[in-house]
Amino acid sequence: MASSDPDPMPKKKMPATVEEGVEFPRCWCGDLCKAKTVDDPFSYTKEWIDHEQPACAKYDIEYDHKIVWEKFHAATCREEAAEKMKRWQEEQRQKKEEKEHEEKELREAERERKRERARRAQEDAADGKGKGKWPRWTQ
Repeated sequence: MASSDPDPMPKKKMPATVEEGVEFPRCWCGDLCKAKTVDDPFSYTKEWIDHEQPACAKYDIEYDHKIVWEKFHAATCREEAAEKMKRWQEEQRQKKEEKEHEEKELREAERERKRERARRAQEDAADGKGKGKWPRWTQ
């Protein structure tokens, strides 16, 4: 409002008159300039309701909505990415545990095979089948 009038109220209002004996706060000038009367109480609201918005206001509102939407979208994308990363890490941890378990079973099977071989060798030596340190064809 580029008006020189300091009062932004509509001009339909008229200065009010107060009856004798009614207390009303006065302006610094001593006048009743702050009190105004309106013939139709709804005319005040009708005049100030504005359905049309200037293009710059529409742009600002759309821009603000766009920023809010982008922030919301970015937050949901971050949450989804965090969930996806957490699931991937859990899968990798499970795969690693399975691999370690399989390797442990293989090591245990290899140890058992070596123990069985040593046990058979001791039994053969105890039976007297073995004749010495070297096989016969190398002596």
